[in-house]
Parts: sequence; structure tokens; C-alpha cells
Amino acid sequence: MKVGNVIFSVRDIDALRLLCWCQYIAPEDLKALLTEAECENLILLKLIRRHKKSGALMLASGGALLLKAIYGTERYQICLPLIGRR
Repeated sequence: MKVGNVIFSVRDIDALRLLCWCQYIAPEDLKALLTEAECENLILLKLIRRHKKSGALMLASGGALLLKAIYGTERYQICLPLIGRR
């Protein structure tokens, strides 16, 4: 499958960053950020994937590469702004 120019919304990138930080997110928890169609589009683009047993959403290697291309840093550094105060 060849993908041409794709424009990602801020919500798409935020969802990828959130998955980078959380590692696993239940699909119903991500509905506040993405619609079902947007989520399925990210799955089709192989940026996120579903866990086989639980059905939870996970960041795929393509999503990690996209975040690295956008932010120019390693995976753990991309997620630091999301962590904030604990």
C-alpha cells in the first residue's frame, strides 16, 4: 500500500504521544480524543495497533517513527511533556 501526502491533525499526533506514554489504552478511553473513524485510520496506516488478547490500543513502530520524525528525538523524550507533574 502506497501512501501519498497525509495530513495529520493535532488530535492524531496527541493520540500517538499519549499512546507513547501510556503504552496501552482501552479504545473506550481514547474516544474522548479520537473518533472511531480516526482511530481506524491510524490503524490502517499502521501507526497504532490493537493488542490481540485485550483489544487495547498500542503505539506501533510506524507511529514511533512518525513521532521521531516530527520531534527529532528518541521515543522517551517525546513523551516527557505529557508527563508533567506526578
